[in-house]
Amino acid sequence: MENRRLAGPFCSAILISFGVSIAAEIGGGAENGKLFTGKVAMGDWMSDAPGVRRRFAAAQFECSGD
Repeated sequence: MENRRLAGPFCSAILISFGVSIAAEIGGGAENGKLFTGKVAMGDWMSDAPGVRRRFAAAQFECSGD
């Protein structure tokens, strides 16, 4: 009877650690990939692929003031 009382928290701890490891694996996968910045970020449809990320800065889009 004593062993049954310990089985509940033990199983809960295993399930929680499994869930955390799955969440970390899914979240970490989003960071794996290429990050393009600057002029390279201005790609076209041929450079698009899963995991490719682009970072644009506001300075890239400033007008020349003509």
